Amino acid sequence: MTVVPDGQQSRDFTHVQDVVRANILSAESTKVGQGEVINIGGGKNRSVLEVAELIGGPWKFTDPRLEPKHTLADISRAKELIGWEPKIEFEEGISELKNLYQLA
Repeated sequence: MTVVPDGQQSRDFTHVQDVVRANILSAESTKVGQGEVINIGGGKNRSVLEVAELIGGPWKFTDPRLEPKHTLADISRAKELIGWEPKIEFEEGISELKNLYQLA
């Protein structure tokens, strides 16, 4: 795995099952459908270095690139309009992926 220096950039990671559930809730909702923007996210930033450490195995730093240092989704409209919030914990998702790819 490669990590862009210094690995301190952070992202709001979201499990795909939570994203699918948000899409289904949106499709079934009577409160949306007029072009509303609804952010879906885990609600917490995780550094790229933290992700690399949780996954484990070898990793190395690579050349920097132009990217935002931190991103975080505001999920308040998802809660308000479709009653959505993430259910799958970040660590649980990483563990699931490690098992799937036999990295555990």
